[in-house]
Amino acid sequence: MKDDQQMDLDEQLLIRLVHKTGRTSGALRSATQALLNGADEEPASRRELLREMERELIELQRVLDNVIQLKAIERGTVSLDRRVVLPGPLLRRLIDRWQQSHADRELAWRVDLPDALPCVVVDEDKLEQGLNNLLANTVRQARPGSHLGLAASMDGEWLVIRLTCNQPAFGQDDYDHAADLLHTADAEGRFPRSMGLGLYVTRLWIREEGGELEAIRPSGADGWGGFALRLPLRAASAGS
Repeated sequence: MKDDQQMDLDEQLLIRLVHKTGRTSGALRSATQALLNGADEEPASRRELLREMERELIELQRVLDNVIQLKAIERGTVSLDRRVVLPGPLLRRLIDRWQQSHADRELAWRVDLPDALPCVVVDEDKLEQGLNNLLANTVRQARPGSHLGLAASMDGEWLVIRLTCNQPAFGQDDYDHAADLLHTADAEGRFPRSMGLGLYVTRLWIREEGGELEAIRPSGADGWGGFALRLPLRAASAGS
């Protein structure tokens, strides 16, 4: 039974990868044709097409990284390269990158990152991968014109990083299963939206660090919904 379940999971992962690769290939082909047909002569059009191409390639690489990480977790071969990390500069670098790459979505960003955020001892690469997974889901589920929030604060012995949106395009029930493996959101629009792989991998990693990934359910007509990543501050003193 376990082998059958693993084969079913592998088949679903393969289907997702084929779908994602096909979508990326189609987007790159369309952009390339537009450039060959004269769009490269207009600086604004050229920049927009190149930005879209870069965004598609980054998203494909993120999915591939998550599959690689998932397989390493399944095999028990994950190794954590923990080091002292200043979360403020890392978060500012990531949010700047996401703001620039999604400028055409007309999203308003509200960033609250105190200068005095404490250091944590974590695997910085996996922290960045996890934060990119949260950012990807938050941006993908946001309706055009939404307000997005990134905030970090201390809560007792925890560093809490929150990523939220005031108009998420998926339902309340999705928050209960958002980090389930290969969960697909019951979102508005033509196509379902995958959530589970990146969030699932992020939750497994954060638990290895003694932390937790939590869903923030929206409340009210303009309620902010999203995710909170909690890291123990005690790790910093233990690793110093």
